[in-house]
Amino acid sequence: MAEKKSLLQTIQDFTQKLEEFSQHNGVRIPQENSETQKLSRLQQHINQQDEEKRALLRSQFQEFAMPVTQDIEKDEEDLLKAYELFCQLKSLDEQSGDRQTHLKSLALSSPLCHKSEYAAEGNTRFAFLRLWFLTTKPDAQFVPEITEDSNGSVALEFTDLDLWQPSSFEKEIMQAFDD
Repeated sequence: MAEKKSLLQTIQDFTQKLEEFSQHNGVRIPQENSETQKLSRLQQHINQQDEEKRALLRSQFQEFAMPVTQDIEKDEEDLLKAYELFCQLKSLDEQSGDRQTHLKSLALSSPLCHKSEYAAEGNTRFAFLRLWFLTTKPDAQFVPEITEDSNGSVALEFTDLDLWQPSSFEKEIMQAFDD
């Protein structure tokens, strides 16, 4: 009876190996290599998604770098005009103001503040406009920000370049061009 079990066990083992062999088109792949291949395919998929995202970010930024619509050109002009006004006010305040008498706020009203694509909570489109501004005006000492006060009033302000912290999304955009 022991011989029958060992013979039966041998036949079962052979059958299992034959099934594994036929599943891999005649090439027996050790389990370790199969896991390595799965990880490799997963890494390739992740890399492909990363590259697609970088290409999309570069494409979206190009809409500002080489605008094809008048809306974007107007937004860029509005931002540059606001920056010039801000710089003039800042200079005037430094020349004419003192500790007691000075500009309290340099918040500006701009058509940009009324566009939901820039001013709406969670909208990332202003990041592209801001980065366009920084590449267009590399000597700029201030960075544009759209802010909202406690009353819900939206304004365009400028933050000192040394104090500005790019968002994680803006860092992603910048990294898309580093590769």
